[in-house]
Amino acid sequence: INIGQPLDDLAVDLKIGDYRLVGKLGNRYQNGSLIYRYANLKGKDFISAWLHHLIIHHKQEQNTYLISADEDLLFQPDICDPGYLLQFIEIYRLGQQQPNAFFVEAALAYINQAANPKAKKSPLDAAADSLSKSLEYESEQELRQLYGKVADMGLILTDSFEQQCETLLLPAWKATHG
Repeated sequence: INIGQPLDDLAVDLKIGDYRLVGKLGNRYQNGSLIYRYANLKGKDFISAWLHHLIIHHKQEQNTYLISADEDLLFQPDICDPGYLLQFIEIYRLGQQQPNAFFVEAALAYINQAANPKAKKSPLDAAADSLSKSLEYESEQELRQLYGKVADMGLILTDSFEQQCETLLLPAWKATHG
């Protein structure tokens, strides 16, 4: 991808709405940002790259590349809406107050299905299947404690989950898939 030489981490101090976002961004190169992991794409990878792209866009316009074993995605500068980062901050803030229905793996299943014109099941059904499957993993102990006894995933994946997928993630997914 001709990304160039690595660059030092970038200090970040941004005012986003009523919030201040402070930290540093790594994964920077002369010709963009590169996030990679040699495994199939996971929701956490997509969200991480999307957040990285939105944050760095406040400092400079550039491409962000997300490379996994099964996907090569390119986030271009023109997909950055100023409201997206504030929405992520709000999701985080609300999640600090009570359990939140923003499940990243279920969200990836949702947007993947929503963007597929040949899909046989609804995006919400795909997300529910993904969440049910996640409950089986040993590494998801907290998830099982909170939602392990819920038979109907529709009670967890509410309109709020669907709205977040549609407005915050799906536009980026479609843009990275041409």
